[in-house]
Amino acid sequence: MLAVLAASDFLVKRLEVFHLTDVSRTYLLPEILKQYQSAYPKVMMSVRSGNSSQVLKMVLDGEVDLGLARSLNHPEVETTSLRDDPLILVGRPNHPAIRKAKARLAEIESWPLIFYDRGSSDWTLTNGLFRRAGLLPNVVLEVETIEACKRMVLRLLGLGFLPLLAVTEELRSGKLRAVVICPSNPFISIEPILAVPGMRAALAACGAPVVAVSPIVGGRAVKGPTAKMMHELGLPVSAASAAARYGDLLAGYVVDTADAEDVRAKVHVAPTLMTTLEDREQLARTVLGFADSLK
Repeated sequence: MLAVLAASDFLVKRLEVFHLTDVSRTYLLPEILKQYQSAYPKVMMSVRSGNSSQVLKMVLDGEVDLGLARSLNHPEVETTSLRDDPLILVGRPNHPAIRKAKARLAEIESWPLIFYDRGSSDWTLTNGLFRRAGLLPNVVLEVETIEACKRMVLRLLGLGFLPLLAVTEELRSGKLRAVVICPSNPFISIEPILAVPGMRAALAACGAPVVAVSPIVGGRAVKGPTAKMMHELGLPVSAASAAARYGDLLAGYVVDTADAEDVRAKVHVAPTLMTTLEDREQLARTVLGFADSLK
């Protein structure tokens, strides 16, 4: 086992280290191996890859010393959780379906979806999500790997449920022009997304300005229960109260005229009430232009 070999570093050992899933091998393992090799340079390692069921079989058969997989439960193996890595729905920003801040599974059912690595835990989890809801996903393409799925998504062939770990590099690489938090209810629409393990850290490290649009216009919520929830929580119904929910995450905040008081982030004042398609397009251009000025 790993601990035994590490303690016997004065000898040259060969460690059948991991039999890995795609996400672990590509996104998690390199840094782990770098640290391990620095600490135990005389231990030779062998790495092999496969899906979760193959990982389990090789551990049970004694073919590897240690397996790393997304999620496994078996009475004959001991498991330790390394990190949470939720699946998120991703698509190109200009894909019509991805423009919504949130969507119900019943809506997603009809959207063109790309699945990957049939038989893996990710594949099983995604299929099970729809099956338990009595839904049949519109799978337009199946590919072998997460990276292949990402390439297909970039080419607008569909949308994919990908591990957050698999898209962290895109967030950090500077390819993002901006992260825009839409003028949705901060309590029930935005905060559940920000509560996803690792999400706030990923946004903070993405290299692109995070800009929010206030859901409050003229001291009132345009629609939905935002104002009611603020009242019940003892908060003033204001753009500042909404911005405070995001803490230090924001680099900039777009508010309507006369709503800019007491906001800690850098503020840009613009008409934010959207009643026509032209209003929406103009606000989008305004927000992106403001984000560019923050870089």
